[in-house]
Amino acid sequence: MASRVWIVLLACLWSGAAGAAQKSVSFADGACSGRVWFDPAKTDEKGLRDTLALVYDYTLSAAPSPSFPNKPADMGRVNAAAYAAKCARIEAAAAALKPLDLPGAQDFHAKVKAAVADFCSFNIAKLKAFATPAALRDFTPAPAACGVYVDALEGRGDLSAVWRDSVAASCTKNVNPQACAARELRHAAVPDSAGWMRLYLITHAWNNCAVPTLKVNDPAGEAARAVLIRSLAEAFPRQKLECEGAD
Repeated sequence: MASRVWIVLLACLWSGAAGAAQKSVSFADGACSGRVWFDPAKTDEKGLRDTLALVYDYTLSAAPSPSFPNKPADMGRVNAAAYAAKCARIEAAAAALKPLDLPGAQDFHAKVKAAVADFCSFNIAKLKAFATPAALRDFTPAPAACGVYVDALEGRGDLSAVWRDSVAASCTKNVNPQACAARELRHAAVPDSAGWMRLYLITHAWNNCAVPTLKVNDPAGEAARAVLIRSLAEAFPRQKLECEGAD
């Protein structure tokens, strides 16, 4: 849902035409700020604010990204419970939104809630895996092929071989594959080499294998957002959008 191509549609549809609305509410989206005018006798203000928040307030519609350890010594300091609690607050805030009954609103709301829960589940699985590798299996959308990394982490596969293969496969996409591989493979000869291998398999190999399944990457989410933006434009023709740097 990260694409912002819908702003072009928004700029084209949202005119500043005069209307009978007596009140207005504002919203912000990055470098853009907007205002929507409405008739309070016909439109529930909270519903309108919730609808705008659903579309533009990413603190209410996007799950937080946790911090992951960058060296083996930090793996024991991961606090999956704290991240899960933060996620629960975001999920509750997203679920509490009561958007207006506009075409596309319920669909987009459902997709936002699903994407937040999915992203949280993905990250919670990774955070728990530093202590318990089997936790990666809790993220069930991950392809079966990702299981090879979990097997290696659990000791049911050759950790070193799986690690080397994953480094080689990943580095083939790098501009300098040899330098890329050398940066990672040097960890085979350092203290706690097994820790470095585990860290890589969780944060890179398994992560990259599972990422394509994330709902946040599903184009249907952005399509649903565009539908709701169009519905807002049609229901509230008196709107204004200004972006910094725009001609």
